[in-house]
Amino acid sequence: MEAIPSTGGFDESAALMREGYLYGTHRFERLQTDMFETRLMLQPAIVMMGEEAAHLICDNERFARKGALPQRVIATLTGREAVHSLDDGAHLRRKRLFLDWLMDETRLGELALLFEDALEDIAARWTLGGVHVLHDDMEHALCAAACRWAGIPVPAAEVPLRTRQLAALIEGAGAVGMRHWRAVVARNHLEDWLVHLVHAVRRNSEHGQDLLHAFCFHSDEEGRLLPARTVAVELLNVLRPTVGVARYVNFAAAAMHAHPEYAGWLRHGGQGELEQFVDEVRRFYPFVPMVVARVREGFAWRSFAFPRGRRVLLDLYATNHDVRLWTDPQRFRPERFAEGSPGAYGLIPQGPGDYARNHRCAGEAVTRTLTGLAVRFLAGAVRYTVPEQDLAVDLARMPTGPASGFVVADVQRTAAWPRGHLYHPQTKQTR
Repeated sequence: MEAIPSTGGFDESAALMREGYLYGTHRFERLQTDMFETRLMLQPAIVMMGEEAAHLICDNERFARKGALPQRVIATLTGREAVHSLDDGAHLRRKRLFLDWLMDETRLGELALLFEDALEDIAARWTLGGVHVLHDDMEHALCAAACRWAGIPVPAAEVPLRTRQLAALIEGAGAVGMRHWRAVVARNHLEDWLVHLVHAVRRNSEHGQDLLHAFCFHSDEEGRLLPARTVAVELLNVLRPTVGVARYVNFAAAAMHAHPEYAGWLRHGGQGELEQFVDEVRRFYPFVPMVVARVREGFAWRSFAFPRGRRVLLDLYATNHDVRLWTDPQRFRPERFAEGSPGAYGLIPQGPGDYARNHRCAGEAVTRTLTGLAVRFLAGAVRYTVPEQDLAVDLARMPTGPASGFVVADVQRTAAWPRGHLYHPQTKQTR
């Protein structure tokens, strides 16, 4: 066995927090490798990048997810006993529940129409004057649409609170200090709120046809209903990432501002141009930094030893900027997707692999569809100015985004968009 290139030193957790999305890239370049060994959170770990590594980490016989995620991420982002930490039959069964709702074209269309309504409300308010922060308004709109779609009753006056709490889970994922503790407090409040709702739904013998009821009455492999707390966790694993789509919308707006040539391209283009633009936003800008797994039983790969229990991280940001996969990866160029895409193990902003068998995010179709709707809205339904502001994206901060949240002003309506006009199903390519 050869020795995996190593970073040396006692522990690099502080370096990861300090360098953010570029932590892996810096070491891949310095060590001239696409795989290195280090210590993170006081445990030995292997960090990898690239298409081959993405294929490897999707090998369910070699890798498990149980016990892989750091406790700080579980306490904030995913919750305990979530689908992210399941393996084998338990994972397949739970994942199918997510896929049946998040990748069904009819249900996805219903969510899209609700988001359209929210975009119409945003346009009506924006055109009254003043300045508006795109990121904040999109989070609010996505939260309202997601809750309505899921059948979760949230009075209009309560939407700002639930939006702030869901956004805190994203902000605090893996963070330290106050961001972490705000996320922990927010998770506790959200789970308690949903646990009460689950109990109320189960006391009613009538089964509704919405996502809330589907999750409340989902059973495990042994035919038992999931604990109410687990149902709450999984409901949040739908609501939270839907609110998180606001970050991709923010990046898309920043991209249109930085590359104005694409505004007309989008305004006059078709579905193909829209999908290319959305996928380039997801490739170029960072969101999820890495996915993590643990080695089930020791094995050798490329003459390197992967010991049993070793934590292995796949660097998504580095893979989405890998020169072996992408021509000129540091350049924002949507038309690259007209020339072809590396596919399920190359374009991996939400994880690699097969949706049903692997841990690739079941909400990827939701992300692409809702981001696409927002892009069409910004490119064609309204006209606005972008006041002077700080649009820098700090790659040392996880998660990140344009510092200002993307402020718009002087908004005017440019077209009357009838209901259903903005929506274009995008599930074919993501299935």
